[in-house]
Amino acid sequence: MRGDGSPSPPALPPGAETQAYHELQAYTLTHPDPAFLHQHVVNAWTAQHANAQTKPIG
Repeated sequence: MRGDGSPSPPALPPGAETQAYHELQAYTLTHPDPAFLHQHVVNAWTAQHANAQTKPIG
């Protein structure tokens, strides 16, 4: 359960999250405006997987 009380999404099998990320990257890089969409995907992935060594986004 999330902090706001909504249910958490189901857990993905090992490697599935990375596979989905790669598939989304492929889609955004072939989109008519790839710079816009692709940067959002990269930023979201980085924010979700950040740790003490992650460089700031911006």
